[in-house]
Amino acid sequence: MRLKSRHRKFRWLRAAAILALLGGLVWMQFLSRHREPPLVKIDAIRPYMNFSAVRIAGRLASDARRLSSGSILYLVEDGTGTLAVFSNQINDDALPRMGDRVTVSGNLNIGAGSNIRLQMRSADRVVVEPSSFAAAYASGNVLSNVTARLKGKHMQVCGRVSRFWSPPAGSKAPHRIVLTDQSGSLDVVHWLPNPPAADIGDVMEVKGQVQVYNDQVQLKLLNPEDISILK
Repeated sequence: MRLKSRHRKFRWLRAAAILALLGGLVWMQFLSRHREPPLVKIDAIRPYMNFSAVRIAGRLASDARRLSSGSILYLVEDGTGTLAVFSNQINDDALPRMGDRVTVSGNLNIGAGSNIRLQMRSADRVVVEPSSFAAAYASGNVLSNVTARLKGKHMQVCGRVSRFWSPPAGSKAPHRIVLTDQSGSLDVVHWLPNPPAADIGDVMEVKGQVQVYNDQVQLKLLNPEDISILK
């Protein structure tokens, strides 16, 4: 009887150990699927990180688009660089637009010549925060709508800074900021003593008056508080 009791106890212990092992494996699998990968900067990606799971946060440098292969391409910039992100998941929702802030997770694929891409693992691995820039574009408030017919009108526009121009010392010419979106470009001119602190690639929202100079439509910035950088 004592021997049978020991065998029965051993079987229970073995079953408990197997259950504990299976539970641990299930838990590890759960964590691997649900734990957020580390957030990294694009310029910090190195060859030894090939196939690593990472998370990238930034803005879309262009509209997300569906390729002929069926996958979706996102070009994400985070201030340190730009990274091509690919998703093979079927997504019937409207694709995010240029300027939208996104957070994406996936596995790095680093090829020859430091050709880096991120392959998303599932459709729920992208988080989109629409920007004012994208919202304005989606609503039809695009730069190409600012025409000579609106001369004298006050308008608010949103675009990405593509170029700056400053007049030479002693010149009466204005400073010029060139904004762009998917529809075209628009010159914003001003005579502010302290030009706004902006960089190429920044998304800028400007209120001003439409004017025409040498047959070119411009937006004249009147007050420094009428310009803002969208972060």
